[in-house]
Amino acid sequence: MIEVVAEPMEKILNYKFNNKNLLVESLTHRSFKDANNLSLCYEKLEVLGDAILDYIINSNVIDFTIFDRYNISER
Repeated sequence: MIEVVAEPMEKILNYKFNNKNLLVESLTHRSFKDANNLSLCYEKLEVLGDAILDYIINSNVIDFTIFDRYNISER
């Protein structure tokens, strides 16, 4: 199943994935996982991505409000 999904995606994106399992996991919906007795779906990767975006956004907001707005230089 992994190659069935990975090969067309690699051709479309013109990119070779190192870990094809992560590609399939990122595209697998929970309902499909349950119906086909698969062990992985995108939800774990979604939580990780949300946490990374939260960190990046919050650190930029803090940098802007503290350093730029009040003319404080970083140490």
